[in-house]
Amino acid sequence: MEKNELKKYLLDCRERYVADLTGNILPFWLEHGWDKVNGGVYTCLDREGRLMDPTKSVWFQGRCAFIYSFAYNNIEKRPEYLEFAKSCIDFSDAHCYDADGRMYFEVAADGTPLRMRRYVFSEAFACIALAEYSIATGDKAYAKRALDLFERILYFIDTPGILQPKYEPTLKAQGHSITMILINTAARVRAAAGDSPEIEKRINTSLEAIAKYFMHPEFKAVLEMVGPDGELIDTLNGRVINPGHCIETSWFILEEARHRNWDKAIKDLALTIFDWSWDWGWDEQYGGIINFRDCKLPAAGLLPGHEILVAPDRSRHRHSLLLPRHRQRTLHRTPPQGQRLDVCPPARPRISGMVRLSPPRRNSRPDRQGQHIQGSLPHSENAHQIRQPHRRHSRHTLNKPLLTIKKFPPVHLTSDGNFTFLIFAVCMTQS
Repeated sequence: MEKNELKKYLLDCRERYVADLTGNILPFWLEHGWDKVNGGVYTCLDREGRLMDPTKSVWFQGRCAFIYSFAYNNIEKRPEYLEFAKSCIDFSDAHCYDADGRMYFEVAADGTPLRMRRYVFSEAFACIALAEYSIATGDKAYAKRALDLFERILYFIDTPGILQPKYEPTLKAQGHSITMILINTAARVRAAAGDSPEIEKRINTSLEAIAKYFMHPEFKAVLEMVGPDGELIDTLNGRVINPGHCIETSWFILEEARHRNWDKAIKDLALTIFDWSWDWGWDEQYGGIINFRDCKLPAAGLLPGHEILVAPDRSRHRHSLLLPRHRQRTLHRTPPQGQRLDVCPPARPRISGMVRLSPPRRNSRPDRQGQHIQGSLPHSENAHQIRQPHRRHSRHTLNKPLLTIKKFPPVHLTSDGNFTFLIFAVCMTQS
C-alpha cells in the first residue's frame, strides 16, 4: 500500500468511525441506556432502545464511564459525556462493592447485588474508568482512587484464597485473560497517576508471562490456558486458541511499545502475536475472525460451531491500523479490479452486537457466512424480530432482521466491547 493510499485509507476509516460514533452509538446510549432515576447505565436494550431487562452489568458501568470519558478527552468535549461517565462511577461507588472491596458482576436497577463472580474484571474496568475520568476532569482524587483500586486488584490476585479457583487443586493452570488485561489496566492508571514501580513491575510481569508461558512457537499460537510453567494442558480447553482475544493482547502490547518509544523487543513481541493470531483466525473463505481454534488441528480446521465473534473482529481492525507503520503486510486478498482496498474488507455485512439468550445461556453469533446461529429455537408466528441497537444508520446495517426468536426467553443486547474498539479506532487514526 503506497503512503498516500495508506493515508487516504486511514482518513476514510476515521471519517466513517467518527460518523458512526458521534451520530449513532454514543447518542444512542446517552438517550436510552442512561438510568436517570437510579444512576448508571442499563445494558439490555432492544434496537429501538426499549429496556428488555433492568439487570445491570457491573463490567459495563466501568467500561461505559471509561468510554465517555475517553470520548471527551479525544473526540469532543461535550459536558453530557462527563455527566454520563460520572453517573456510572457514582452508581458503582454506591452499589457495586461488597464489604471486602470486591465488585459484583451483576446488580439490579436500584443497585441491589445479584451476582458475584471469581474474576476481577469488574474492578479492572472500574479502574480504567476512574483513571480516564481523572484525565478528563483534572481531578487527581480519581487518579488516586484508580491507583488504590489497581493495588487492591493485585492484592486479590496475589493472595491465595480470596478468588475462587476455576478448577480443583488437581488441575494447576493459569489464564491468559487476566494476564493481558492487567497490561491495559496498568497503562491507563499510569496515564492518570503517573509512573510507579508497581505499575511498571506488573506490566513487565505480564509481558514476560505472555512470552514465556502463553506463546507456544511449536503451534505459532498464544494459548488461553496453560500449566504453571507454560506446559500444554492437552484437553479441549487447554488447546483453545482465541484469535481475536490474542489480537487484543497484541494491541495492548503494541501500545506499551509505543509508550516506550517503540521498544523493538516489545514491538516484535506484539507483531509476532498479531501474525500468529491472524493466521489462525482470519477466515479466507468468508472473511472475519473465527472465534475458537484447536492448536492441534491444522490452521484450516475449525472447532465445532464455526462462529465468527464480532468484538475481536473490531479489535483486529483497529489494531491493524498501527501495523503499516512497522510492516508492509497483506492483510487481505487482493480486491478485484476497481474495488476499494480495505484492510477489513466487507466480505459480508459486518454485524456488531452480541445477542445473549437466557436461559439456557447461549451466545448468538454469526456463522462463517454471516448468518446468525439460532440453536434449536424454531420459527413461529409468535416470534418477534430483534435488530441491533447501535447500527441503525450504519452503511453496513442489514435491511432484514438479524435474528428471529420466540418471545421467550428474553434477549439481551450488549455492545460494550464493540464500541470500545470503535472509539479506539477513531483515536488511533488521529495519531
